[in-house]
Amino acid sequence: EAGVEIFAHPPGKKNSTVEQLSGGHFPVVALDRDLPELSVPSVKADHLAGGRMMAEHLLALGHRNMAVIGAPAHSPPVLARVQGVVDRLAEAGLVAQVHLGAVHDFDACKDLAQDVLANRPTAVIGTTDIAAIGAIHAAIGMGLAVPGDVSVIGFDDLPAARYVLPALTTVAQPLREI
Repeated sequence: EAGVEIFAHPPGKKNSTVEQLSGGHFPVVALDRDLPELSVPSVKADHLAGGRMMAEHLLALGHRNMAVIGAPAHSPPVLARVQGVVDRLAEAGLVAQVHLGAVHDFDACKDLAQDVLANRPTAVIGTTDIAAIGAIHAAIGMGLAVPGDVSVIGFDDLPAARYVLPALTTVAQPLREI
């Protein structure tokens, strides 16, 4: 019989079931992250390129003062997106304020956004759509107009993002292709 097993396997954590499967007669492929401790192939989005795309979009709109928020701070995809942003901004002679948190939920990301918005960046880059939605709510709660006073961009293209007002600009993660 053939079948598919899907496990949530945080990076750096041991999972005996995944280890047993990868050491046996079952093919194992990691989705959206590397699992170097298991030496298995992975299929994932190019998160570094996604970060560069977000920065490039905002640079093309004329932004020069940007902040990056996201969580969780230990997530390889989040860190790759941040690195993409930092690299692209460095090429433009700019430095971003980067604020990463431990918890990835709406309230935690909204709090991160409130902290960075106190410094009045002209744009906030959310490493996920959840972070970006938190930033939109934080900005509006502070009396800022989005995108009039501050632009916000996210990453993932979550289905729920289409219901956010004002509309969320987002880089789509190619889930179907993955």
